[in-house]
Amino acid sequence: MKRVIFVLGIVFVFACSKTTETSSTNVQPNPSVNQPIPVPKYINNNFTISGFSIPNITGAQIQTGVNGSISGTILYSKDNVLNLVIPATLFFTTPLIPAIHLIKSNNSWQFENSYNDGAMGCARNYECIDSSNQTWVYADHGFELSSGTWPFGNMMLMKTVGNKLSFNTISINRSFYHSISTGDLNNDGLNDVVGLHMGTKGDWGDNLHTYLQNKDGTFSENRKILVSNLIAGRGAGAVLIKDLFGDSRPEVIKADYGFNSTFQKQSDRYSFMIFSYNNSTNKYELSKDPGALGVYATNDRGTTSIKAADFNKDGALDLAIATEGTNFNGIEIWINDGKGNFTPSNQKLEYTFEQLQFREFEVFDYNKDGYPDIFLNPWSGKLFKDGNAILMDNLIWKNTGGTFGSITKGITIPDINPTFMKVFFVNNQITYVGVKGNLDGSITLNEINPNY
Repeated sequence: MKRVIFVLGIVFVFACSKTTETSSTNVQPNPSVNQPIPVPKYINNNFTISGFSIPNITGAQIQTGVNGSISGTILYSKDNVLNLVIPATLFFTTPLIPAIHLIKSNNSWQFENSYNDGAMGCARNYECIDSSNQTWVYADHGFELSSGTWPFGNMMLMKTVGNKLSFNTISINRSFYHSISTGDLNNDGLNDVVGLHMGTKGDWGDNLHTYLQNKDGTFSENRKILVSNLIAGRGAGAVLIKDLFGDSRPEVIKADYGFNSTFQKQSDRYSFMIFSYNNSTNKYELSKDPGALGVYATNDRGTTSIKAADFNKDGALDLAIATEGTNFNGIEIWINDGKGNFTPSNQKLEYTFEQLQFREFEVFDYNKDGYPDIFLNPWSGKLFKDGNAILMDNLIWKNTGGTFGSITKGITIPDINPTFMKVFFVNNQITYVGVKGNLDGSITLNEINPNY
């Protein structure tokens, strides 16, 4: 039994200089600091968690253990109580590590429990299916054996019951789930789930796996309502369910993923497809294909996540799509003309791996000006460090009147591990959480509340 130490950062209010925005096609690193920022202070809380070995905490191999857990970490509030759920990532070895649940009471984090039924190979992506009861769905893409094979993972449901959690498996068969989204597909008032299986193996020829919610809260597999395997061999990296057209049913968006020799011909590439409900056939069928490739014109680009928001405040939902490639991470804004026709804009955020790596991002209007902003969830890279400090400015892509640009407030956080940081907007407060396993078997949890 190891004693696990969580190091928590208190709320930090930074002295900041005037904000300036720039508008350019490709936002470049901004390493300047306008003025010195006070050094944050930390407080220590001690916890004892059974069943955790030092290799599981520190990561015996790259991206394993608690060190890789931030991709699936969730911070949320229920009944005025803050909850932090940390499902560990274990890419290369077994057994899997239980999910950790912390509760904030009296302004201090307390260990609630660890859950064996919440252990996942990699909690790659998640979405809230019921915000009032704080119920979430996870896409677990499984763990990789040393032989390089993938046993695959599950689509999982996490419920918050009082101060406790419960985990249940939604999917029938294991697959390489890379993305997940929710929405009421059959118009019965209950949110359903679509998980994106990233690969060609598994029991479905299609890479979108649909499960409809029953009245008792369980889920049933449905292979007929969504017809998305239109072109054999086309890959997919992310899925999003969203009502793009303002009608009675949401749409299902499936975005492409590269890194496949069969996609080297430009004619084989696509950006994303939109599937809408057809009242005549009672199925979701292809309704929109942008045609334009945008960032996908480069053959190795692959989608990692999608978000929908009205970025230019014209009443129509636009799309922000994150992609990765050879030494490349980026986000491209696709503008909706109001009729569901999307065009790639010249607004792009692009970083090299040496600068910053991210696969997921969040969208929220932090300054309440009506224009949603984009916050990155970095998991590697230098984050444009100056010595041991990281420049938080590079983690926000600010939207000013529909035009995105960098900020130059000079907010720096010294002496913390910048890897695996996750941003949340809870109770109208921006909170970055970072998780790191230590060689003594402790966990360092960096909690940062920068005042942008």
